[in-house]
Amino acid sequence: MIPEVIHISGSSTEVSDERLRRLWRATVPFASTESVLDGYKLYSMALRNVSSRYQVPFLPMAELGIAGSDFYVPDDPIHFNDLGADRFAEGLARRLLEGNLLPAP
Repeated sequence: MIPEVIHISGSSTEVSDERLRRLWRATVPFASTESVLDGYKLYSMALRNVSSRYQVPFLPMAELGIAGSDFYVPDDPIHFNDLGADRFAEGLARRLLEGNLLPAP
């Protein structure tokens, strides 16, 4: 299975929150925020294509709503804090169970 990669901006490719825009600029100073988020979108599309090509389940994770600074380490738009990690893990476990993607004991 291939879980979707998510980040502080959710699945959006546009950031209207100036605080998040500054955070992305500080984290990736050599590219515009839009370019970085477009890169995430292209990466997600590539993951979906690979999962389809090799018949491996793709697990959409953006719909878990793990967006915004409440779920990420301070000053880091990519890495979860404990709250974000817990929500991601719970969502991943739910998708694994619902999709019968775990091997039988």
